[in-house]
Amino acid sequence: MLHAIAEDSEAGQAERHDMIDAFEGLDRHIPRLIRAELIGWQQQEAVTISRIKLSDAPDDTDLLATPDMAGPFAGGTTTDRCAGDGRA
Repeated sequence: MLHAIAEDSEAGQAERHDMIDAFEGLDRHIPRLIRAELIGWQQQEAVTISRIKLSDAPDDTDLLATPDMAGPFAGGTTTDRCAGDGRA
């Protein structure tokens, strides 16, 4: 059914919620709920979020996207990891 919807040539890019410059290009790796929480902490001046360039880092890496990476960004859904029921 979606293919039946005509493309709007004058439409702009969709609004991106819970984004700051430091998250640019990382938004697909950091779940929106996590970004929202971090931005809230930044607005309360509880944390400072900035982006740094590592001089020895490759220009393009899939490090955050590897399936075997441990931590909150290693697959699953945000609700799996933030359900509040004691599961990690």
